Amino acid sequence: MYRLHLILKGRDEPPTQEEKDIAAGKKTIDPARAAEYLVELEKASTSIVNLFNRQHQHAVVHFLHWSVL
Repeated sequence: MYRLHLILKGRDEPPTQEEKDIAAGKKTIDPARAAEYLVELEKASTSIVNLFNRQHQHAVVHFLHWSVL
């Protein structure tokens, strides 16, 4: 659900009524639309993982810098 939130938040337009109904469990999603969402969710997941990796690398560099002093 968090990744879906990221996709919807990142768009310029608000979620459609269809998207709201799907999120609320009132409507099932068709397979073609599900595939589109899965691609977007994968992109969001990759972005989050990359962000954490960069944050970790940054922390290690600063830790090593201060431990040498």
